Amino acid sequence: MARKIVTIDEDSKALPDVAREAIDARIGAVGDPKYLSKAAADATYAPTDVVESAGLVALSESSGLSLAAVDANGNLSWFGVDNTGGIPRYTADAINKAIGTSTVTIPNACHEWWILDAYTWLPAEQRMIATVYGTDGSIRACEWRPGMGLTVNVVVGSTPIVDDHNAPGHWVKPGRRAVLCWQRHANDNKLRVAVSAPGPDVASWQDSVVTEATIADEVSYGSPLHIASLSDADQDTFWIPVRVAAGVSWRFQQISVNQSTGAVTVGPVRFFVQSSGGQFYCSFADANKTSGNQVIRVAAYHNPAMADNHIWYMEIDCVTGDVTSPVHAAGAPFTNVLSATSDVQLNGNQASPAITPIMAHSASVDRRMFYVSPGPYKPRVAYAEWAAGSPDAAMYRVYDVQAGTSKDIATAGPRFGYTAEANYLAGMCFESPAVDDTVYVARNLPVKTIERHWTGRGGAASMKILAASTTTTPIRPLCAKGNGPALMFFDMRQYADFAPLGDVRSVNAK
Repeated sequence: MARKIVTIDEDSKALPDVAREAIDARIGAVGDPKYLSKAAADATYAPTDVVESAGLVALSESSGLSLAAVDANGNLSWFGVDNTGGIPRYTADAINKAIGTSTVTIPNACHEWWILDAYTWLPAEQRMIATVYGTDGSIRACEWRPGMGLTVNVVVGSTPIVDDHNAPGHWVKPGRRAVLCWQRHANDNKLRVAVSAPGPDVASWQDSVVTEATIADEVSYGSPLHIASLSDADQDTFWIPVRVAAGVSWRFQQISVNQSTGAVTVGPVRFFVQSSGGQFYCSFADANKTSGNQVIRVAAYHNPAMADNHIWYMEIDCVTGDVTSPVHAAGAPFTNVLSATSDVQLNGNQASPAITPIMAHSASVDRRMFYVSPGPYKPRVAYAEWAAGSPDAAMYRVYDVQAGTSKDIATAGPRFGYTAEANYLAGMCFESPAVDDTVYVARNLPVKTIERHWTGRGGAASMKILAASTTTTPIRPLCAKGNGPALMFFDMRQYADFAPLGDVRSVNAK
């Protein structure tokens, strides 16, 4: 049935701001008029009418109007709001608690672009594991369960300078020891690795031994990629992509984790790619192939403040080490991460890059890349593009690698912080694994929104507003690996040159 909006009663005025914003985001952002009085609701809806509204539902009954939170599994937690009969009246605190346990909130924490995984959903265990960056500079490991809220929130490490680029990434698999790694954004040459107890036991990260892998150059970023062909029942091997050499090269630090003892063995650094310019970025995602060799997808580009705006797409065969691009040299390998002795130069120059990009440099536009998509769905790249000199007029777009074409998704709105040249836009993300063309965006408009976009029946472009705010700025939408019910984002209150203030939150992903 058509969506309609109903009101809650005057008790809503007693709610804490966060609860009122949550209700407004789920009810007030959908439809017009924004509210109906109880009398109007009673006159409009039959007693059995259920009105769905992206996280809350309202029910007009003969005994009054009830409101329910929809938790991350789609279950209803009912609480009476405006009743005239037998429906119990709950306090603002009870309503706030119901909202708090049906969605994820990690106070004073954030995640960062390109550092994955930050969240993993374990459906059989009905829990989500999160590794996030505290706004006080701490490295934190968390666990959240539907209906219970945050059940673990421990500090694993710290960073001397608060910088959201220091955010941790992890690898999680049921029954195994989990791996967490972080760095200090080019302030030293060490990659830090912490291993949990089996399970994984998230709380055990608090007392885990931290292993430091010393790399020749200053280190930024770092997300563990599990390499299946190099792993077995006794140990897991990872390639951790890191940016080194004053920000122009990306390489892989190899490590292995003994599943019996938790000991970390630091392996070789494997060469990959480089740029002739500074502030070079790569996004990595598993192709999630159902047969054949494991493949890692890679997209690369420069910070928008740099001169070049090429975007490259590559694939790494994790068994052979071959690196290829479907648009370069008819797909022939151009380097090998297992045998290379130096990084391959990608860009060379603007007019004739050494490795063919999927999108060539254009002087008339600027770009900001977000992510390459995981498989098994076809490879795509999420990015924003705007006319040179007009960073506030950016368009979110998705590039289809197989088709060689881009599609407009939605306008981005102005940046949330930093400089116009770098243009820190609110962001985009894909599902993980990705099985269709779904993409999520955060839009920094007068009413700031988190939205899901996908192709519906008959090829129609479809969109759903998942959250809205006029007081905070939701940025960096991010799906948990394993997808699950919750779409994560950073609910930003303030951002001052890499020092964020705000909380990690979630909305229902569908």
